[in-house]
Amino acid sequence: MKKFQPLVILSVLTLVFFISAPFANELPPQVTPANAVDHAEEEIVRLLEQIQWYEYGMSREPLSELSDLLVKIESKETLVAAEYMFIDFLKSDATLPAKQFICRKLSIIGTDASVPVLQEMLMNDETADMARYALERIPSQDVEQALLTALEKTDGRTRIGIINSLGKRGSQKSVKPLSLFLEKGDQVTLQAAATALGKIDGSDAAQALQRAQKRAMGSAELAIKDGLLLCADNLLENGEVKQATEIYSNLYKSESPAPIRVAALRGMIKTSQDEAPSILLNATKDESAAIISAAIDLLRESPKIPFQKMAPVFNELAPRFKVQLLAALADLKDETYQPIAVNALQAETVEVRKAALQALIPLGDASVVIPVAEIAATAPKDEADQARSTLARMPASSVDEAVLNGIENTEGKVRVELINAVSERYITTAVPTVLAMSRQGDDASRNAAIKVLGDIAKPEDLSKLLDVLVHTRSNSETEAAVLSVAQVASQIDEQAERGELVLQKLDNTEDVQDRIALMRVLGKIGDPDGLDVLRQALGSDDEETQVAAVRALSDWPSSAPADELFDLAKNSQSPRVKVLALRGYIELIRNDQDLSDDEKTAMLQNAMHIAEQVNEKRMILSGLGELNSVIALNAALGYLKMDSVVNEAGAAIVQISDSIRGQQPEKVKAALQTLLETVENPNIQEDAKNVLEKVK
Repeated sequence: MKKFQPLVILSVLTLVFFISAPFANELPPQVTPANAVDHAEEEIVRLLEQIQWYEYGMSREPLSELSDLLVKIESKETLVAAEYMFIDFLKSDATLPAKQFICRKLSIIGTDASVPVLQEMLMNDETADMARYALERIPSQDVEQALLTALEKTDGRTRIGIINSLGKRGSQKSVKPLSLFLEKGDQVTLQAAATALGKIDGSDAAQALQRAQKRAMGSAELAIKDGLLLCADNLLENGEVKQATEIYSNLYKSESPAPIRVAALRGMIKTSQDEAPSILLNATKDESAAIISAAIDLLRESPKIPFQKMAPVFNELAPRFKVQLLAALADLKDETYQPIAVNALQAETVEVRKAALQALIPLGDASVVIPVAEIAATAPKDEADQARSTLARMPASSVDEAVLNGIENTEGKVRVELINAVSERYITTAVPTVLAMSRQGDDASRNAAIKVLGDIAKPEDLSKLLDVLVHTRSNSETEAAVLSVAQVASQIDEQAERGELVLQKLDNTEDVQDRIALMRVLGKIGDPDGLDVLRQALGSDDEETQVAAVRALSDWPSSAPADELFDLAKNSQSPRVKVLALRGYIELIRNDQDLSDDEKTAMLQNAMHIAEQVNEKRMILSGLGELNSVIALNAALGYLKMDSVVNEAGAAIVQISDSIRGQQPEKVKAALQTLLETVENPNIQEDAKNVLEKVK
């Protein structure tokens, strides 16, 4: 080997251009001794000098520069010069990684000129693969002969690689020499030869594989059949349908492993569309589970099989294949297959029944609404959930009307499922039907109807929903109505207008329970006018009214009523009101996003001063634990002295410390150390140590 000398090469190239100019018929006029060494060539020289000692792990910058430069070169003469420099580079003692890189560039710009040096590299195991990479892509007729010559002189891994390259290039001349390996080659070589022959277009390769198949046995036969599959695919792609069909058919009928028969079956469907339905129906009766499964999958690619022929096939299948077939029918979205899915709802196997329900999503129509609702109402949970999903997702336009008709003509659990389907399907035209149902029928139907109204009603229906609210018959109905009214009222853009109808209704209502329910609504929608009404109710002599006002204010979307709740929690004579007011106060603080962490800390500390029960103290510490400030951390540390909530204080300290450890590491360390000296709970101690380890 020799050292790469780019300047010498460049001078020689310049001289070659100069001397050959008078004899060249098509020498471009711009190539002259004066400008043959242009800037691009000088750059190539510079970069090759840097690349020649490249090793893996070193900077790839010169490699990237050379790649970018080659892309930009437009001059054919410059590319020719580059190729000759690359050829000489490969003859030098440059590193193997550097030569591999240059081979990749020759795969792009290489011509006949590069073939000899690459052929020589094929003889060396260290350079054979990189040479093949370039040769496979160089558009030269000399490449084929170079590979065939090397095939005779190599063995082992290098020969396998050359066989692969001949296959990739689709070398017709290699059919005969490759065929010899099908008879006398070792297993690896035989398999490579069979694969290569499978990639070569034309009948010669197919015939060679077919002849070898008759004599092959065991693993050799399997390799040859794999090659035949590739060959048939190539024949089909090139329009040789008859020959491809023959190969697929013979492979399918043979005693081949399932993967080969499956591939052959797929090929038969591609080549025999007219016969595909009968082929697939017969395949579903095969002894091989893989063939049955493949046949079912291929239904999606086959011309339609009539329902009359499909139904008997379905009935004979094992449960797992019934599930698969139902999925395939669902994908076909052909409603003529609906009876198959409907009949499968009665199958003994739950997986089949669930698959049938799934299939009815695209296949179902109004006729299946009631049967599916009955399953939702009576089946075990998984199956019932699937039935509900089917009711919700069937796209057929007739389904909505069938759901509404079903609500009026069914009862009990089935009616409840249909009412719930109204919400899932968002049938806004169902408001009159659902309103009527909210006032009649059994308890479950009324409850379901009231809940659904919150999902489908519009602000213009609000007055009717308020009527429903004041005519509820049970606490559960009232709770559902409060939520639905609030949900619909919240659709009104202007917050100040959301409570208008509610306040009017409240003014005209004397029944205490109805007034309590209306106050609950006011608390959830947060209308400013409603705040004054609820504040007045806090002073009521009726404890139930007072409690209702406290609960309503506790639901307020901001901390605006916090002062009133704190005052009640501190001064009320009713223990019940005191507890509810304090809990409401704490929740308002925790939920108000407009309050800063320091503001929340101060308010929670105020709550702790008046808290009498352990549960409320725990709520306060839980709230402190959600804050991300040193002030909150210090507050929690102060509560380590309270024996009744020492564990809760410790948990809050751990939580706050974890959130601020990056900003206040020293204070966090000190706080956790104090905790470890005070709290005995092993779980809290372990959590504290884990946070301490993360503090930098």
